Amino acid sequence: AGAGRPTPTLRARLAACAEGGLRAGDPNVVEHDYGQHALIADVQVAGGNRHTAFERFTPQGPVALLPKGDGYALVHVARPETADELLALDDAAYLARLQAHIGGRARLTGVGPRLRYPLVLRYRRSTIAQRTVWLGNAAQTLHPVAGQGFNLALRDVWALADALLRAREAARRGSADTAPSPFDAGAAAVLARYANARGLDRLGTIRFTDTLVRVFSNDFAPLRHARGAALFALDLIPPLRNFVARRMMFGARAWP
Repeated sequence: AGAGRPTPTLRARLAACAEGGLRAGDPNVVEHDYGQHALIADVQVAGGNRHTAFERFTPQGPVALLPKGDGYALVHVARPETADELLALDDAAYLARLQAHIGGRARLTGVGPRLRYPLVLRYRRSTIAQRTVWLGNAAQTLHPVAGQGFNLALRDVWALADALLRAREAARRGSADTAPSPFDAGAAAVLARYANARGLDRLGTIRFTDTLVRVFSNDFAPLRHARGAALFALDLIPPLRNFVARRMMFGARAWP
């Protein structure tokens, strides 16, 4: 509201918070600082991106190029002191450093302004409260290593919509023991069913992403060889690769 104007008040049976961001120090929020920063920028590439993404795992974290328009959106993870060095480079020097990570898979021709932000895992212990539900980045912020934050947010929204539709239909139809009743979107039982339905997928995805960060940011030689073998197996075994892709897109519903 503007100066001198009253703040508007809205009333609803359910508040769905999906604006993103979790406050540090909130007792309902679990937090872990990865000691890494992400540099983000737009990158131009010769010949377009051909709808192909690239991700390279380095000892300091992943370097990912994700299709955006004809070029790429870059996510370059590094230690804070390395991020300082990368930001200090001019565009040509940084592009050369980035090209060395990507190799000959694509010829990078330009890079836009670089921004950075610290990488911290934060997630709510509970995503529901009295007539309130938190979704997406308002419920959890994940490391970008596997790009799972957006997928998890979509599944949150889908599951909430499904829970509300089922509750509305149940209220409309009633049951053998109860007559039809008014639909209450914020009823405790409705929100509890939503939270229970999301529990396995949500916590599983949080732990999966956190484990990937720890595994792929560790330069311990036996672990480095093991993860290389695992990625090689994914490349050689299409059914395994397809299963992992489905699991990352559809969450726990992809399990047999």
